[in-house]
Amino acid sequence: MFNRLCTLILIIITFISCSDDYKTVEWYESNKTDIIKYSTQKPDSITTIKNDHVKTISHYLEGQLIYLRRYNLSYNNLGTESSFYPSRNLELKKEINDENIVVFEGICIDGEPFGLSRWWNDNGELIETGYRENGKQIGIWYEYKDNGKTELKIDYDNLE
Repeated sequence: MFNRLCTLILIIITFISCSDDYKTVEWYESNKTDIIKYSTQKPDSITTIKNDHVKTISHYLEGQLIYLRRYNLSYNNLGTESSFYPSRNLELKKEINDENIVVFEGICIDGEPFGLSRWWNDNGELIETGYRENGKQIGIWYEYKDNGKTELKIDYDNLE
């Protein structure tokens, strides 16, 4: 509990001192890189749990969950993939469709969506982007047409 509190305080201080840096693609990409680098280390142990519909594979390093795959056996596909950086309480979450195309990617802090979130259609074309803080939509969100051009902008900071 103490470590989580210290991490939360450090994150808050970092965000205050960096202004709105977490609302940038650079913040997202930097943390995404760190999470992937950490979560792809050789695990100490791997567990597999399977029932009729779901197969879950978990990788652990020094007792900490670093990588999780959840397969949807009904569709024979990878349903979700999460990479973790436990000391920062960060999770890179991806949702994958039946064709194994990523249709969602975002970072969570303590399980809450935070920073840039992206959605793609089943063809892998970007359809929506936006930022979240403590799970809530903030700032300007964009929806895209099939040709990649912006179709709609919603400013969640100035909604009445």
